[in-house]
Amino acid sequence: MDTEECQKVSVAGLLILNGKALVVRRSGKETFLPGVYEIPGGKVEFGEKPNQSIIREFQEEVNLKIKPLIPFRVFDYISKEGKRQTIEIVYLVELDNDTANNLKLSDAHDKYEWVGKDYISELNLSDEIRLDLEDGFRIFFQVFHH
Repeated sequence: MDTEECQKVSVAGLLILNGKALVVRRSGKETFLPGVYEIPGGKVEFGEKPNQSIIREFQEEVNLKIKPLIPFRVFDYISKEGKRQTIEIVYLVELDNDTANNLKLSDAHDKYEWVGKDYISELNLSDEIRLDLEDGFRIFFQVFHH
């Protein structure tokens, strides 16, 4: 078992359509936070730009073509028995010549929902994802006036 400390960078994207945000539930087979809702995203591959990573991750996880608008939040967490620090960049994203009807989940998730900001408290979320949703809704409606 490798016990060396390491850091990784990940990205996540908040897609808001018709006043509701897309959340996906981690499959029960996942070792980290099974059954917990999150927003689509994942690891930035070596040499990849974060805004390219979020486009790829959306395609892989929910089969949607998106374009990143703005990064609006950065946070970090420690996992793997205190040996791995993950730094996450969270973007507001929008569909890029695609429709939500094309949404199809990867094996990493078993359910998706479109939730309004009043429904956030009802979901099984990590504290960081809850903040992503709360901050994201606020910024989305302030900046993009949708």
